[in-house]
Amino acid sequence: MEYTYRDLKARTTWLSGLLYAQATLDVASLFTNHAERDVLHRITDMTAENAEAIRAAAERSDFWQKLVAYPQLALLLLTFVLAGMWIYRAAANVRALGATRLEYTPGWSVGWYAVPFANLIKPFHAMNEIWRASRDPRGWEALPTPPDLRVWWGLWLASCILGRAAMQMSLHAEQVGELLDVNMVQTASNLVSLPLDLLFVHILIRITGMQSGHPVPADQPPALPEPA
Repeated sequence: MEYTYRDLKARTTWLSGLLYAQATLDVASLFTNHAERDVLHRITDMTAENAEAIRAAAERSDFWQKLVAYPQLALLLLTFVLAGMWIYRAAANVRALGATRLEYTPGWSVGWYAVPFANLIKPFHAMNEIWRASRDPRGWEALPTPPDLRVWWGLWLASCILGRAAMQMSLHAEQVGELLDVNMVQTASNLVSLPLDLLFVHILIRITGMQSGHPVPADQPPALPEPA
């Protein structure tokens, strides 16, 4: 199959913007989680005299939590779609630049994220190929795995585990203690997601820069810019 090189810069700009927005919402979520935790602690000390004030505080907390959570979910879904498109294009580009003996096709570089158990390691291997082949399309096999990718993948796995745990716990949490546990896991998830988002932006920029620094082989069509 023949692959055509296409400049990643526009895709990288859009995806980076979404990741920065996601990081901003992660920070906002830390504040709303703190407010929710404060309300939950106050509920344990609720009396007839302060019940009305605590109920009002709980309603405000719920409002702010939803105000952050709904856009966060929508943005996350959009980011997943655009990230999949970016990974596919990056994997296709290294082939257009002359890389050979690659194990992961552009399609499977994205598809492995949806395969249970295999998604714990296969997407990392695919991104590792993309990084190294972007750095040196001809001699990529001799290059080491960059530490950036190892840290990124560790954060990604931690984020997935914490996010899934928070969701499962929230389905059954009813008592104040259980709600506090959910809040703690959600906060931990945000603390992991924040550096994950920023590190992924760094990886996008690095791979885009490495690919754009190589000349397109003579037998390939000239590079086409992504639509703005």
